[in-house]
Amino acid sequence: MTKQETMTFNKFQQRFDSEKACHDHLFQLKWTNGFSCPNCQMNRETVETFVKKNIEVNSTLIADGHRTILTLIDNYTIEAKKFNAKEDPEHLKWVQTLISNLKSFVHGIFHGLDSRHLQSYLDEFCYRFNRKKFVGEGFNRLLHSCLATKTITYTELT
Repeated sequence: MTKQETMTFNKFQQRFDSEKACHDHLFQLKWTNGFSCPNCQMNRETVETFVKKNIEVNSTLIADGHRTILTLIDNYTIEAKKFNAKEDPEHLKWVQTLISNLKSFVHGIFHGLDSRHLQSYLDEFCYRFNRKKFVGEGFNRLLHSCLATKTITYTELT
């Protein structure tokens, strides 16, 4: 996640003096690297339809190289990124470290898990982990989080 600027209330009022300024900032916060599909489980037809409807021809698509995206190669530049365990064996070391940190988080804060809320626990862990080194950026981080998530009702939580 990119580093967010520190934002005081006075700076906020100066920076967002028009609706367009607010819109542009919110768009940049939500889609720092341009719009990306929030549903990575789409099938090929859905991906093709989505891309053709929402992304300008000749744009660069950054993806994992899955075959569903490769069908768009005639109209888009595809930048595929894949992990190679032989070239970077240290990569898995960090996976183990994260798993260990997750276990400590679950047992230390929640003292166990309810499978019904597992995704929420994992989301909370990722949120805290990804923001542990950011200081003084609370306003923009909160704003970004509000934009990036859907509203959850009490009924959905329980």
